[in-house]
Amino acid sequence: MFTKVLVAEDMDHISGGVERMLKEMGVREVAFAQYCDDALLLLRKAQMEGSPFPLLITDLSFKPSHRDEKLKDGAELALAAKAGDAHLRCIIYSMEDRPGTVKQLVERTQAEGYVCKDRNGLRDLQEAVHRVHNGQPYFSPQIESVQNPLSLTALDICILKLLADGKNQGDISIHIQKNKLGGHSRSYIEKRIQNMREVLGAKSTLQMVLFARDLRII
Repeated sequence: MFTKVLVAEDMDHISGGVERMLKEMGVREVAFAQYCDDALLLLRKAQMEGSPFPLLITDLSFKPSHRDEKLKDGAELALAAKAGDAHLRCIIYSMEDRPGTVKQLVERTQAEGYVCKDRNGLRDLQEAVHRVHNGQPYFSPQIESVQNPLSLTALDICILKLLADGKNQGDISIHIQKNKLGGHSRSYIEKRIQNMREVLGAKSTLQMVLFARDLRII
């Protein structure tokens, strides 16, 4: 089991529950930070002292304060932390539970685990810590069970959002090319749309968009 864990969380009642859970799992040292900048400083300090944190558990959203913070959220913290320590593992613990958004966050941060804060959050977090310690990724059941959204790429989700906004394939092609998001030819976009229809089991593009909304991908 991990010997020490850093938890970035600005709600005391949540921090208390996470601490009790980690202590019961045998984690000897649990440190806390209510600000992302403070969390990064603690990670760097521990690394300089030759005793780095092997695991970071972070929320995504932190309430704004009077402080001028460089890191605005948990995603930025995870990115900065991993950039400074290639061995650091990260579990995101958040209220965000839209599969499409979660997929993008995990792709962006390269987090090893993602746990949704709900009535089973601590139980799932405990399982996530076990899995990540053993070198396995972990997603909360309500995320992992939605298999179709998790097989879509970030570009697929972008296309879905543009379709939902009423854009045609020409508009989508221009948007993708302008923002350098990937393949932008109309034939490639048509291929991605066809693939998404098959993945989501939709008979039409409109039905595909409606399914994506129902599944909270967009």
